[in-house]
Amino acid sequence: MENLWRYRSLGRFWRDGKVSLFLWFLWLFFAFFLWLYSPFLALVCLLIFPAVEDARTGFVSDAWALGIMIVGCFDALMMGRMWDAFLSFAGVTLFFVLLFVLARGAIGSGDVILSSAVAWWFSPLSAAFFVWFSFLSAAVFSVVLLCGRKQSLQSVIFFIPFISLGGVCAYGFSLSPWWWETCRLYLG
Repeated sequence: MENLWRYRSLGRFWRDGKVSLFLWFLWLFFAFFLWLYSPFLALVCLLIFPAVEDARTGFVSDAWALGIMIVGCFDALMMGRMWDAFLSFAGVTLFFVLLFVLARGAIGSGDVILSSAVAWWFSPLSAAFFVWFSFLSAAVFSVVLLCGRKQSLQSVIFFIPFISLGGVCAYGFSLSPWWWETCRLYLG
């Protein structure tokens, strides 16, 4: 979280760490409070900050992933789908770790950690949609920038905003009744 706060004018005060920890707990408390009203809004609140930090600095703190994982485990426990959440976590983690190892430099460790934390919010099918939509949105964004000649094939794209977008879309679709009806029709 220090990367986000270094842009503040009170640099010495923010770098102290105590304020950052206090703000992290405040953010986590707000997410739990928001979860009581709407788990979807809580996930949106949890994913906005790492997306902004990655877009501004190119780095993301692991503290964001820890908070997302804590609230995601709480959500899975309260909804009675802890086993599904664990399977989603294992599948997404395995996929991103393999991608991290096999395609060196294509994806960062922050992407692996945050996507693994977000997976606690999903069923295995929603987790697959989460990964698919994250990569699809990044690809569409890249094609638009390439066509507009604003970037080259060697340019770096920060992936956390697309992980956040994929997480919000996957969770939103998993809440809608037509999503489950479509899955039941096509998958049996």
